[in-house]
Amino acid sequence: MSEQGTSAPPAGSPVAKGSAGGRVARLALLALVLALAVKGLLSFAPREERQPQLEPVQPPAVRVLQLQTEQAPRSEERHARLQPVQAWTLALEVGGRLAERPVANGQAVPAGRLLLALDPEPFQAEQAAAEAGKREAEAALGLARTELARLQELGEATATKRALDQARAERDRALAQLAGAQARLRQAVYRLEHARLEAPAGGVVSHLAAEVGQVVAPGQVLGRFTRQDRLLVKLLVSAEVRRGVAPATSATVLDGLERRHPASLVHAAPVQAGDTGQFELEFELDNAAGQLLAGEPVRIRFEHGAARPRLRVPRCAVYEEYGLWRALTPAPAQGDEQRAGSVPVVLGESDPQRGWVEVLSGLSAGDQLLVPERVAQVREGQRVRLGEVGTPWLPPYAR
Repeated sequence: MSEQGTSAPPAGSPVAKGSAGGRVARLALLALVLALAVKGLLSFAPREERQPQLEPVQPPAVRVLQLQTEQAPRSEERHARLQPVQAWTLALEVGGRLAERPVANGQAVPAGRLLLALDPEPFQAEQAAAEAGKREAEAALGLARTELARLQELGEATATKRALDQARAERDRALAQLAGAQARLRQAVYRLEHARLEAPAGGVVSHLAAEVGQVVAPGQVLGRFTRQDRLLVKLLVSAEVRRGVAPATSATVLDGLERRHPASLVHAAPVQAGDTGQFELEFELDNAAGQLLAGEPVRIRFEHGAARPRLRVPRCAVYEEYGLWRALTPAPAQGDEQRAGSVPVVLGESDPQRGWVEVLSGLSAGDQLLVPERVAQVREGQRVRLGEVGTPWLPPYAR
């Protein structure tokens, strides 16, 4: 028997193709692993970072302000609601059938505008009858006077005393009848005039429930009318404020749109209102243009009492630090460098719109203050540059 050895598969067979593909895949996997290893090693190598070129920062510009006090009036600002000066109950003094109602509830009307009117025919007929009665009484009086004058001319010899007395009585009766006719005519004219209801002032109609054709009784409440061309602002103030107001003190009322309306004091209670220890003030303002409504919330500003000394500083010269307010002041110069200092202050009234704040303590007249271009730009110890500030600072919400 002869030995048979194992031989390689012939080229091009499926077995040979599989072996070659496996070697290629292993080589590709090995190359990927080597690339990842090299990348990981390179990530640990130190890199040279380029530092950005920073331009030198110029210190903020400030100006030195010499503080002075000013005499300022004592001012008061309160929140209140507008109230009507007057309000009426709509009612007719005479009764009848309602013939006209040209207005609606909530409608603003000018003074003299017709609100309600009854059927005028019954009242016109009553006036015509009263006029006829007056003419009849005037004729009777004329006849009685003529008869009396005739008898008086005849004298005592011809006319008897009884006839004269009777003629005088007829004249007096005619005078009384004429007076009654005149009274009935005035009453008829009054009833005809009051069969109409007109607006007593510029205002608003409300609670009007009467309809055309409805029969209304004298004095029956038909609605309400509130005056709107003049409005009131009522306030309760302390005794100190009450002492400082004088008759006709002027005030400014600001509505929700920040429109200003002049007002004047029309009433100041001479005694305290109730047991609150406060006093009542009433300011009246014109509303002929109808820009305001009764019940609308407003703010009112007015002055009271003698002027007081006040120290005001720019708002941008004051900043808050750890819950305390500090004002910027010049610090002693260190060579060519000028630095900012600060002092604690207590603030009072302020006006963000105009960019100032009142200092109650911590500063006084004659002190110097650093005023930067804008708020929160300078702090104590910071290097500053003296110079003029171009644009005055205002808070963003004031623009």
